[in-house]
Amino acid sequence: MIAAFSNAVTETGSFEYMEYPVIVEQKNSIWRAIIPALAGLSVEGASRNEAVHNAQQAAKAYLSKVQVTAIEVDLPISKSIFLKALARVAL
Repeated sequence: MIAAFSNAVTETGSFEYMEYPVIVEQKNSIWRAIIPALAGLSVEGASRNEAVHNAQQAAKAYLSKVQVTAIEVDLPISKSIFLKALARVAL
């Protein structure tokens, strides 16, 4: 099962929203929610909803302690040329 929730903290500490995929699984009557995008964050709960809620709370706590930023990465020339050629074909 996959759930998703949104949350991110800006550099000023205010909240903006982003979606993170949450992998939810049940083993031996315990529900586990994992957010791979956040350093493999993993929590448990007695129910699916509790596990997802715990994951959201853990993600908020984690993100409140780190700085969130974005970077741009230039494509290598060969891939850039390929993508431009592909875009021309799509037109």
